[in-house]
Amino acid sequence: MEKASLNKVLKVNNQIDELTRIASFLDETGEEWGLSMTLVTSLNLVLEEALTNIILYGFDEGSKHTIEIDLKKNVNNLLIQLLMTGIGTTQP
Repeated sequence: MEKASLNKVLKVNNQIDELTRIASFLDETGEEWGLSMTLVTSLNLVLEEALTNIILYGFDEGSKHTIEIDLKKNVNNLLIQLLMTGIGTTQP
């Protein structure tokens, strides 16, 4: 019998110091979901790069925004969505 999908969400501010919270969130999620440390490390690297670019270049300087990180996992897939508004985006 196939396991149900798993879902976790983290909301962070558009500040570089939030990268530490994201790394902790990934570590906790990886342990909870039984992900390999290699995969968690790779996910952290990818998210760190993407979010650094979003934080540095995706918003007007000094503006405050929330970035939502949505992780979904089922038996065969892991989906990561980054949801926010900033330069070049529209309100959802």
